[in-house]
Amino acid sequence: MKIHLLALGAGLAVATPALAEDLMTHLANPAEQVLQTVDYANTRYSKLDQINAGNVKNLQVAWTFSTGVLRGHEGS
Repeated sequence: MKIHLLALGAGLAVATPALAEDLMTHLANPAEQVLQTVDYANTRYSKLDQINAGNVKNLQVAWTFSTGVLRGHEGS
């Protein structure tokens, strides 16, 4: 049992830096919002500029999805 846990810990220790590097690569591209808060500083500011004050009134619903739950959903 201890050998399995040791092997799991070693595998996670090797994989974690690679995952962090991949996340940082995606964070550098403003078109890929990989965090809910846009960045680690929680700025919630997007550098995308396709939607602006002049064209926001033209937005329309593109698609909808029903989960079948009628009492609302929890979110963060």
